[in-house]
Amino acid sequence: MKKPQNQGQKGAIGLQYLSPDDIERNPENPRIVFEEAPMQGLINSINEVGILVPLIVFYDDEKAKYILLDGERRLRCAKTLMLLKVPANIVAKPTRLQNILEMFNIHNVRIEWGPMEVAWKLKVLMKEFGYQKEKDLARLTTLKTNEIRRAKKLLSYDKKYQNMVHKGQKHGGIKEDFLIELKPIIDWLQNKQITGMKNINKFIDVLIRKHRIKIINNYVKDFRDLNKIIRSNIPGKKIDNIFKKLFLDPKYSVEDAYETSIKYSIGLKEIESKAKKLSALLKDFHFESTVLDDSLINTLSSLQKIIGYILRSAKHE
Repeated sequence: MKKPQNQGQKGAIGLQYLSPDDIERNPENPRIVFEEAPMQGLINSINEVGILVPLIVFYDDEKAKYILLDGERRLRCAKTLMLLKVPANIVAKPTRLQNILEMFNIHNVRIEWGPMEVAWKLKVLMKEFGYQKEKDLARLTTLKTNEIRRAKKLLSYDKKYQNMVHKGQKHGGIKEDFLIELKPIIDWLQNKQITGMKNINKFIDVLIRKHRIKIINNYVKDFRDLNKIIRSNIPGKKIDNIFKKLFLDPKYSVEDAYETSIKYSIGLKEIESKAKKLSALLKDFHFESTVLDDSLINTLSSLQKIIGYILRSAKHE
């Protein structure tokens, strides 16, 4: 393979026609999953009219190969169609940082990366190049700050769960929002010591399993309801028991937990509020000068029995 001339100059070196076998995918491009339908559409288009937009590559002396900067899908299609040559604009070799930022640029203006692909590249910028502030990462990558925060949340999970997000729900993985919505719960659990629940990952596995068998159906609502439970004034021991049951009982749902805790507490508050209003009304009413009809007498008698039963059976904290 002939090495391009003027390899060291800045800017474009020029358009050449290269063998697809002489071009390697960019190691800084984390995308490895390509949806079948759009790829087939591109294959059909290239088969009919050829590659209209040249690939962008640079030459790597160590590998003695051209490395792809832009055009991964076109290159894959060319190899599928067994094309002998593809048009490619050859540019000067970038630094690794420039290479990564170019990948982000392509991500923003072309087909987007998946959430884990974004997160993994942000991790490189943070760990290897020292960019930690969200505003600096946003400036470099043109990502929004909320995208960067979401990526950081995903990176806080073990690689096992990151890979599940990368795999995607269609291929047996999970959606990124599952882990994003779960994050406040995991943060809380990591600061708690609940007997029998020392392994947080096992708890995550339980929730994923429950989601797959529809015990947890709407995880956004369910995890937000769990967050309400841990931030409520419910006694800590009761909250601990809720999480133990979620962990140990395969049929126990977040909806069950919410019904017996927050919703139950809301019901008690409503009863207390209405009881106070009824009590005030009864005190202010002058019954001694009133003849009560049978209907009201029966209603008050029934209420007396209910209140008596509640007071006898209720447990005091």
